[in-house]
Amino acid sequence: VSLAAPHVPILVIGSPDDEDVATRALERGAHDYLHRDRLDRYTLPRALKRIIERQAAEEALFFEQQRADVTLKSIGDAVLSIDVPGHVTYLNPVAERMTGWSREEASGRPLAEVFQIIDAATREPARNPMDQAIQLDRIVGLTPNCLLVRRDGLETPIEDSASPIHDRRGQVIGAVIVFKD
Repeated sequence: VSLAAPHVPILVIGSPDDEDVATRALERGAHDYLHRDRLDRYTLPRALKRIIERQAAEEALFFEQQRADVTLKSIGDAVLSIDVPGHVTYLNPVAERMTGWSREEASGRPLAEVFQIIDAATREPARNPMDQAIQLDRIVGLTPNCLLVRRDGLETPIEDSASPIHDRRGQVIGAVIVFKD
């Protein structure tokens, strides 16, 4: 359905006996389903209005996601994000180069596996600013004199700051770190 006309809103109208067909149509891209016997001069316009508004919202969201993706790919600093449990959700190309992990390989892995940092003087693991950003719900800087240990063992001195990510209700849902050598 959606492949033939991806930008055309599709409203399925049928009888209660057609619910299986309607369900398959919705799974394949139809936007809504109305029972023929419940159709009146108010229901149809409202359903069409909801479909058009939903499509406009999806288009706006897609545009914002594309803009954010292009921005994150084009900046010179590395960007890495995690969810609250500490699993990697995003790496930009600079972060991929600096950590030695591709975005696909790193996605879902524990942060400590992808973003290994050590204290340059003691060679001990450094405290992770992303965990702190989530726990303290504020921007946190990296301990001075830290080294990023890339996947292949190469060590690079880095500077960074981590910030919590919030949902619409203000709840922390993850963190993002921006770092550079």
